[in-house]
Amino acid sequence: MNIDHKILDVLVSKDKISPSIAEEVKLNALNSGRPVVEILLKKNLVTEADLFEAKAGVYKVPTVTLV
Repeated sequence: MNIDHKILDVLVSKDKISPSIAEEVKLNALNSGRPVVEILLKKNLVTEADLFEAKAGVYKVPTVTLV
């Protein structure tokens, strides 16, 4: 499983996107050649913070909120 699919899986598990949206994004990425991350952000499906947290989960790196 590639990183993009893992990111989508984390987003689904955290209820940030639905499984059907994840499948739609995978298909869109496959057909367009655009990265999954780009599609998620361009379509406003997740926030940058959600995406960073998902990536951190995939790479098993803790996140820190800077305020």
